[in-house]
Amino acid sequence: MMSSAFTQTLNTARLKARRVLRTEQIWGEIRGPLALVFLWGLASLFHLPQTLPDALHALSELVILLACIGLFYYSHKHSSPPSSAQLDRLIEHSTLLSGHPLASLNDRPVAPRQALVSKTHLHIWHEYQRRLTDTLGPLKVRAPRFFRNWQERIAALVIILFYVIGLSLAGTHGLLRLKAGFIPGMDDDLVPLAPVQAWIIPPSFSKNTVQFLRAQNHKIEAPILQGSHFFAVITGGGSAPQLFGAILVKRQKLEDQSWKIEGLIRNNQTISLTMRGRTLASWQITMEKDLPPSIEWKNKPENPKNSWRTLISWRAHQSQGLKSLELVFTKAGQHPLSGYVPRSSHISLPLDGHPSSSEGQVSLDLSTDPFAGDMVEAYLQATSLSGLTAKSSPQKITLAARPFHDPLARALIALRKRVFLHEETQTQAFSELTLLSHLPMPLDIRAAFSQLLIEAKRNLPENRLMDLLWFLALYSEDRSASGTDVALSMAEFRAAQQDVLHSIDKMAGKDAFPLAEQEELHKRLERLKKALDDRMNLMFTQASQTGIVMPLPSEKGTPWQKLTHKIQHEALHGNTIKARNYLAELSDMAEQMRQAQKPDLQSLALQMKAQQEARDQRSALRVIIKDETDLLNRTHRRQAIQHTESEDQAQNDVTQMSTAALLRQLGITPPPNLKDDSGTIEPDIVTKQRFAEQRQQDYQTQQALLKLTDLLIKRGKDLTHKDNKAFERASKDMVQALKVIAQRDDLHTGLLQQKILEDLSQAQKEMKKNQHSMQKKSQGRLGFIPPPQSKQDHPTDQKNGGASEQDQDDNDMDEDNESEQSKNKDPLGRSLDKGSESDAHIPDNYKNKDYRSIERELRRRASDRTRPKAELDYLERLLKPFSHPDL
Repeated sequence: MMSSAFTQTLNTARLKARRVLRTEQIWGEIRGPLALVFLWGLASLFHLPQTLPDALHALSELVILLACIGLFYYSHKHSSPPSSAQLDRLIEHSTLLSGHPLASLNDRPVAPRQALVSKTHLHIWHEYQRRLTDTLGPLKVRAPRFFRNWQERIAALVIILFYVIGLSLAGTHGLLRLKAGFIPGMDDDLVPLAPVQAWIIPPSFSKNTVQFLRAQNHKIEAPILQGSHFFAVITGGGSAPQLFGAILVKRQKLEDQSWKIEGLIRNNQTISLTMRGRTLASWQITMEKDLPPSIEWKNKPENPKNSWRTLISWRAHQSQGLKSLELVFTKAGQHPLSGYVPRSSHISLPLDGHPSSSEGQVSLDLSTDPFAGDMVEAYLQATSLSGLTAKSSPQKITLAARPFHDPLARALIALRKRVFLHEETQTQAFSELTLLSHLPMPLDIRAAFSQLLIEAKRNLPENRLMDLLWFLALYSEDRSASGTDVALSMAEFRAAQQDVLHSIDKMAGKDAFPLAEQEELHKRLERLKKALDDRMNLMFTQASQTGIVMPLPSEKGTPWQKLTHKIQHEALHGNTIKARNYLAELSDMAEQMRQAQKPDLQSLALQMKAQQEARDQRSALRVIIKDETDLLNRTHRRQAIQHTESEDQAQNDVTQMSTAALLRQLGITPPPNLKDDSGTIEPDIVTKQRFAEQRQQDYQTQQALLKLTDLLIKRGKDLTHKDNKAFERASKDMVQALKVIAQRDDLHTGLLQQKILEDLSQAQKEMKKNQHSMQKKSQGRLGFIPPPQSKQDHPTDQKNGGASEQDQDDNDMDEDNESEQSKNKDPLGRSLDKGSESDAHIPDNYKNKDYRSIERELRRRASDRTRPKAELDYLERLLKPFSHPDL
């Protein structure tokens, strides 16, 4: 019998033999199809299948595929699993065993027919098998053989050789050729790539420009905004291109086998175009995400004192541009669980165009909102051009409310609020209005009520009904407080104001405005001005009826003349915020006039009188300055004449003149540290006597100016209740000037007069400052109304287009600033001598004089070391740049 170890070894060898035979069997089944595939790949390396039309190419591959399937099926059908004898023969052949010893292991001893083998025979047979297994040694199994003969080996070597040649010719495009050969409709490297023209268009709201792309692979440095559109035109492409990295929006076939493709860029980092299996172009991009805007409160909302306006300030930013800004507020404490849906109000904030950043403040009349007078929770909401929104942190504020005292107006406001909060339906509101219409009321109010009921029957939109209730309540309140005329004038003003506001909002964000829009805005502003003029006329008529005499201001004196001009200017330049603020200022003026009472008119009369007194004082001060300037000019002329005559007497002897006098002969202003005692020649008694009459006139003029100055000091203190120190200094200097004029000392007279002008200039500034402070303290609710002005008293009013008092003060201040900032002029506005520009510069016109003798004398004095050091240093700097060979 065989040992268990040999049995295990034999089983292992048979398993290996089975694997080898099975592998060779499978190879025999697939080598035919593989041969066809390898031959097709070899043809692809030499660009043979690619030359076929796509349809024929696909048909050829289909035929080859069917042939491969047929060969495989035929081979597989005629093959069977290896038998035990085949396994043993492979083992014997691999182990080089002769005589088929493994077959003996399965044999049985031969016995006669119908006879049993004896135990002795079996024992002998088993001993034979044991000895046989002992002589076999280790069993081996050879590796699988894929090629049975040398012909197959040569065929395989030929195919490999051609593959090497084909891959060498294809270079780096070998795999591409193989891929193109096996995939119909795909090109290889021998077919040129179709030209590509590509560009990226940013979204319409973006400020970025169009990005043109190169046709090869490269990285785009400029960031691409999310939502941009990718466009490409492929010229001469045989089949439809494919877009990767962007959402395909449109693919259009053009003429001459060209294509246009459009895609939407979202979050991808690479965009590529492929056609016929090849990448035409690829671009690496840097995405710029379209982020929501940021918005915050610049300052907390506040309600100015004695006003029903609310100041709203904000700061918003979005890199691609803001579309709208809104103020949103809801009733504080509202909650859906309370039984009804909370209501909110949206107020549009002005925005000039679509800027990336917006920062501003606007005064809003939120008293028209149904929440007026209540605590609300407000937040700012910004919307970007791409539609993204953001909200600010909430703020709790109490909206300012108009005070209503008329019972009917209060009932209408309460009804309006209930309708807004959906506490009442429009049907219930109509029933309540019907009941109110039966109350006794004036005919004009009843007529307005009848019109409101007619409108309410038509099931109006909620906003329209709210507006009608609001304007009727305002009219009823105005009529109850000020009469029919005032109520009608205010109704006209509010209608005109709404028209102007509509025009401003319509023109917001535009770069150019049609002529029709400009004319429409102008007409509406004229209507607004006329409404204010009519209201002011009514107010002054009421003042005259109560015994208060107040002249009616001229048309050019109205402050809304300038404000309406500013509104039109800012609106036409796209500054919506400023235009709306100016319009709010006009509205405040109208409301102040609407509320004017007898004490207000009396206070206004006093203010007008004080303003007239202030203008008279400023006019008188200008006269004083002008006359003092004339005095100084005459004094300087006398000095010049006397100095010229004195120098003519000493001109022939320069050695007797001082250094300062010599410098003046050259046209140089001497420095202050040079003494002029030696060269000073006193004018004779005849010269002094010649100007006696002129000095007498100057003395009288200076004396009159002193009296006028003292009078202005007293009246200014009575008006402003403040001291003017500069005025008092000017008065003291005038007293000293009178003494010096009497002594016929023109030099010191001129110095004092210059000091007087400096004091008067400072006094003018202090006067304006005190008067402005006085006006701010005494200005009442109607302080903006200008007093009557006459062209004779104020000739500048006609030039300034009827500017108001405040504007006139500003113009005066501007003139003072301009005079202070003027260059190369003395305090009197006269041009300075060019010689005073430097302390060591000889003017160019010095050659027109007999300067050589003067220059020699200066050089002699510069070499005299006994002279003062300051004089020697000055002469050295003066004479150093000049060198004359003849000296």
